[in-house]
Amino acid sequence: MSIYEDYQEGGISVATGGVIGRLIRKNSHAIVYFNETGSLVYEFDDKIISNDLGFVREKFSELDSKIPTDASEDFINSLRYEIGCALFAALCSSDKDSAHACFDAISEKLERVKSLDAAKLLYVGNAVAIATALLIVIISLYVAYSSKHTIFSQIVLCVGCGITGALFSSLQKKWTRDINLLSPNWIYSAQAGVQLLSGAISGLVVFLASQADIALGFAKDDIYSLLFFCIVSGFSERYGPNLLAKGVS
Repeated sequence: MSIYEDYQEGGISVATGGVIGRLIRKNSHAIVYFNETGSLVYEFDDKIISNDLGFVREKFSELDSKIPTDASEDFINSLRYEIGCALFAALCSSDKDSAHACFDAISEKLERVKSLDAAKLLYVGNAVAIATALLIVIISLYVAYSSKHTIFSQIVLCVGCGITGALFSSLQKKWTRDINLLSPNWIYSAQAGVQLLSGAISGLVVFLASQADIALGFAKDDIYSLLFFCIVSGFSERYGPNLLAKGVS
């Protein structure tokens, strides 16, 4: 019986003397697992495995080096798990071409992975571009209607301030907890757009709540206080919903 068949999580590797952590794949002549430090380890019977081992080792090192070190631990481990599965399949392949093909999927995936800094720049850049376009429209509406429709112009200003608060929230990087390093650019645009839309709605809620004396009644006659709280509502994720909840109760 092969020694690899006796390997279990928490056991000791005969080859390295290290602790076997999470098992990825194993059979009678090869095994891939995480060790106690979280590193990916592979062992094999070189009397049976006859593939292009130089390529396999080189490809494994190349792919492992492409994993962004600033990503979350769960994301890094998920990528290493996929690399481990590809490595095991390559070791067990029947020929060189099949071994090479085992790495195609994870290689393509790693090409799409962004560093956390690059993803942040994409998100913030999209947020700034969208917010700038919206604020230009809002300023144009305000200039066009400020002398004709006072209420409408105030609504426009409140919505604009809500968007400004949401943009400031984005620049403070509160959004990084939800970022996906594999997302295409349009996903970052959509996420930025949703946050800015939420800020716009929050600004509108503040205006309506003040006019209805549900909250911030003192601000309805003080445009500067009103606009300040619209910015706050755009910045804070809970301010607008809390006003709505207060109105319901």
